[in-house]
Amino acid sequence: MNRKSMIALAIMMGSAAITSQSAQASDWGCQVLLCLSDPRGPTTESECRPPIHKLWRELAKGHSFPSCAMAGSSDTGTGSFARQVYEWYDPCPEGTKPAEGYIAESTSPDPNTWRRLNYSLSRIYTGRGWYDRDEGGPTTRACVGNHMGTYRTGSWWGGDRDDRKTVQVYDKVVWQQPQNPRAIDVYIDGNLHQRVRW
Repeated sequence: MNRKSMIALAIMMGSAAITSQSAQASDWGCQVLLCLSDPRGPTTESECRPPIHKLWRELAKGHSFPSCAMAGSSDTGTGSFARQVYEWYDPCPEGTKPAEGYIAESTSPDPNTWRRLNYSLSRIYTGRGWYDRDEGGPTTRACVGNHMGTYRTGSWWGGDRDDRKTVQVYDKVVWQQPQNPRAIDVYIDGNLHQRVRW
């Protein structure tokens, strides 16, 4: 987070600290938002430990995420706010996007060299996360860069049996392992800043 955004959040949190009961609830929500936005971790600063530990306890009981009167809106996607998500993977690194199917990475634009590439399967299923239906759990996910082309592997065995596979070749592939799906996305100025898992 840049210094300007951190100062804006600190001002926002301080502005919300009024003495009424509803303002105290909002103050806690603003503290939570400020602490969650710390790129070093939400409990790095000792002042953040009590409000964040309270947040984990409240969320574990099924309570809703605290509000901050000075924060932006998750409904409109504007300002600074936090949103609970159930997501097995972190967002793909900048310049990449999720992909599925048979994936290979190559630095060569020459399709004649692609047949020697090792390739892997990335399975993505929608719903409450990505699952491998054969194994009953989440699988690795591929985040890919620029698409360079496609090639077919394997051989035709005749009849109805075809062992060929279509492989998508990209200039960059980043594999992500599934993680604890309970997470909070923190937005600064309407842009995703980071994902915090709890």
